[in-house]
Amino acid sequence: LVFKEILDHKKTDQAVRKEDGWIEREGRAPQRKRTTKGWKLLIQWADGLQTWENLSDIKESYPLDVAEYAAGNQIIAEPAFAWWCPLYLKKRRAILRKLK
Repeated sequence: LVFKEILDHKKTDQAVRKEDGWIEREGRAPQRKRTTKGWKLLIQWADGLQTWENLSDIKESYPLDVAEYAAGNQIIAEPAFAWWCPLYLKKRRAILRKLK
């Protein structure tokens, strides 16, 4: 299937809550939990089919599309997105600057 766009998102009870999105270790700075658990994205495929897919699967195939969707839909601060989306968006901006 050929990806067209992300239409919607939902999180289940298994998603990590914002207040639980950090790993704290004694003597070290807190780190974000690296998880995509509990999130699904509604994908519109080029043939018109719509399916709910796990965030982990779509993130691997279409990371920039997912990062842009998360930023545009104000979910980028959720633990499932916060640990990786800002990095992808920063890399995209750096690449675009070099192209100008």
